[in-house]
Amino acid sequence: MRSISLRTSLVLLLAAATVLTFLVVGTSILLVRLPQVEQRSRTQAQLAAENVQRLLDRFMEGVEGQLQPLARLAGQGSAASLQAHLDALVAEGSVFDAVSLLDEEGKVLATGHDDSSDKRFMKNLEGMDFAGNSLFQALQAQRRASPQSRQTVWSDRYLSVLSGQINVGVALPAGRRTVVGEMPPERLLRLISGVQLSDEGAVVVIDRRGRGLATTQPIPQLPFHDYSDSSTFKAILQGGALPVYEVINGQSLLVGGTRTEKLGWVIAAGVPAGLSNYSYRVTLLLVLGGFAGAMLISLALAPLWAARMSQPFRLLAERAHRIARGDFSRTDARIGSIREFGLLSEDLDGMADAILQREAAMQRGEQRMKATLESTPAVAIQWFDIEGRVLYWNQASTELYGFDAQEAMHTRLDDHPLMFGNAAGVAGFLAALRDIGRTGLAVGPVEYELTHKDGHSVHVLASTFCIPGETEQPVFVCMDIDITQRKQAEAALRNNELKLETIFNASPAPMSVSDVRRAYRIVTVNHSWETLFGRSREAVVGLSGAEINHWLDDSDRVRFLALVQGQGQVQDFEAWCRSSDGRAILCSISALVTEIGEERLLLMMTVDITDRRRIELEIHQLNVALEQRVEQRTEELRLANLKLTETVDTLTFAQAQLVEAEKLAALGNLVAGVAHELNTPIGNGLMAISTLDERLKEFRRIAKEGMTYSDLQRFTEAVEMACSISMRNLQRAATLVSSFKQVAVDQTSSQRRRFELLEVVDEVLLTLQPTLRKTPWRVEVRVPQGLALDSYPGALGQVLTNLIANAVAHAFDDRASGTITITGAAVSDTEILFSIGDDGQGIPEALQKKIFEPFFTTKMGQGGTGLGLHIVFNAVTRVLGGQINLRSTLRQGSVFEVRMPRVAPGSEAARAQEP
Repeated sequence: MRSISLRTSLVLLLAAATVLTFLVVGTSILLVRLPQVEQRSRTQAQLAAENVQRLLDRFMEGVEGQLQPLARLAGQGSAASLQAHLDALVAEGSVFDAVSLLDEEGKVLATGHDDSSDKRFMKNLEGMDFAGNSLFQALQAQRRASPQSRQTVWSDRYLSVLSGQINVGVALPAGRRTVVGEMPPERLLRLISGVQLSDEGAVVVIDRRGRGLATTQPIPQLPFHDYSDSSTFKAILQGGALPVYEVINGQSLLVGGTRTEKLGWVIAAGVPAGLSNYSYRVTLLLVLGGFAGAMLISLALAPLWAARMSQPFRLLAERAHRIARGDFSRTDARIGSIREFGLLSEDLDGMADAILQREAAMQRGEQRMKATLESTPAVAIQWFDIEGRVLYWNQASTELYGFDAQEAMHTRLDDHPLMFGNAAGVAGFLAALRDIGRTGLAVGPVEYELTHKDGHSVHVLASTFCIPGETEQPVFVCMDIDITQRKQAEAALRNNELKLETIFNASPAPMSVSDVRRAYRIVTVNHSWETLFGRSREAVVGLSGAEINHWLDDSDRVRFLALVQGQGQVQDFEAWCRSSDGRAILCSISALVTEIGEERLLLMMTVDITDRRRIELEIHQLNVALEQRVEQRTEELRLANLKLTETVDTLTFAQAQLVEAEKLAALGNLVAGVAHELNTPIGNGLMAISTLDERLKEFRRIAKEGMTYSDLQRFTEAVEMACSISMRNLQRAATLVSSFKQVAVDQTSSQRRRFELLEVVDEVLLTLQPTLRKTPWRVEVRVPQGLALDSYPGALGQVLTNLIANAVAHAFDDRASGTITITGAAVSDTEILFSIGDDGQGIPEALQKKIFEPFFTTKMGQGGTGLGLHIVFNAVTRVLGGQINLRSTLRQGSVFEVRMPRVAPGSEAARAQEP
């Protein structure tokens, strides 16, 4: 590491202190001030949004006030008498584009217009049916809920039927009539142009669908931006807490907002956050400017102060350097007025005197230590340096290892291994010296096996540690004690004990040894005894059988010990003993008292006979009760078989009933489809006829007053149009009835006839159209014309219906789109292949083998019965004489393939109904 001068260090210290102080103060200011700036900006945004909301609400109250007089007059006067009022409201042009009077059924009685309007067009609007308008329906719902209510109803933006433009509508009840006013939203939005938030902020008006309408800032992308995914828009619309920040077009904003009560529009205001905010930038720049000024001042003053402080320290450093070089002479140089520097100078003089005294004492101590080491007879001492060179070798080392001092001194172990014998031993010893030098920790006492000069092994107990040397390198001291004879004795004793212990533990019979003279306390137990009684050797050694609660009945222990004391041995003594978990064990115990050395021991062998006795008892009891059990089990099996037969019959009947119910449910869906599909063409025809009736009444009135050629031409055009509409819709209804009739006949019968595959597919899709229209799934048909069959169209239609319904119900969970594909092709002159596939989520491999089983469904309790695919399987294999297979891959979709003959085999009607 590069060193620096004291003066430079002091300069850096003073500069660092100044920087650190200002960093702490400046950071504290920013942590307090910046949140305040953001909170004030967020409050300004909220106030601006609320101001815009109040302006819009007051404007809408004014709009309602203009329509209130008309609503009061409309409840009593005729439509003709109110025309002038309607025209006046529209003619002013400042608010309304159109004002209409509707009767209680929603038909237009009169419509206001100005002089620039197409009066003929406005006249034709009278009598138009306004009942389907969402604004009129909302007011009717309010009337039904509260007949006495006079509350106004406002709409969001919608396409005006009268003007053909996007307007905002307001509806007022006028007795049983309704007054509807329409105005462009731009007239409402011009109000916010006077609201000022700041030069950087903006207020945006958003409709309920999330589309930006207007803004107070001329930013092109803001008014027409789609805010439907904005977290601020969602929070305001739902009445929740606003987010802390909102990112729009890559810019972070502090937001506020509210919602208008009448239109439900969202008023959102945003102010830039972070460095884009003016107040935020000014605060940050002020703090940074203060930081730069403090740095300049500290860098100017720090060198002057550092020079004054470093001069006394330089003199003291020179004095310390002279002492380190061995110059202990005193100096008269003035240190300065700082007391600590004066004390340090006095300490340096005292240290020089102490060093002189200690050098003399060290010389005397070295002489005494050398005399002591040479006179030690039992401890071999050697000194080594870090490279393994012998620095000292006493007489005891010569006697222990055979190498004299002259031979060993100054020898490197790499050149001559001495007592280490070989290079591997030397390498291990040198590695240990490096570890001691690195850590400073002593090693030992540790046993080593070394080599005498004559080749025999020497066992030593060695300790190694380091002491300071005369140079910077440490000196490593090894102190060895000869333990060769002790190791030999220990090895012999350990060998004998190992043999006895091996025989004792290898015995399969549980055995224990107790000390007779110590109240039969346990000395040891073998592994079999530990396994039998669940007690470890460490837990029982030193305790008696009574203390470990070994005997289940203490009287058995007393009798056993009496036999031992009287006879000296016991054979096959039966008694109940207790394991560590409290389990009772019936044991056969044999024991022998013997003396080993000065000890009197009791050897016990225990055999577990619990299972043997239990088995004997169980065999006896089993023989007694076996015949009775056989009779009882025979009767139980007979009753169980009877109940099982009844249950199977009941389940078979229930399955058949459920299959019938599933088919009737499909017929119910067919009826619902018929009603829904016929409603549209019949309703259109009825509307055309009713319009023609009104035109006829008007034509008769004109004929009485005087008819022109243009009146006759208009009447004939109206008659021609009404007839055309009625004819097209009645033909459509007839086609639907014919198709539905054919499908119904096929579904409810088992008649066999000739038909084309595409014809049945079209008829089935026609019946399923009301259901499919409500879903986002798309059906593609790839069946060519000309695939003629002689088969059962009812069963085939049931297969198509169930497979399409199965795909709609299961294939597209959590999907916003999907495609169902129906394909057909001729395999040969006698067979065709058609399939119904989807690009949905697929079927797991584990479920593919179960899908045709009855009552198997993944949506049990959610409308699924588990019989749809079971009916498909039976219809294909039993009625149509074909085969059905499934191919499915997870997240790629499923395909049901049906291979069937062009001419179906003979089939009875009842077979189609079988489950």
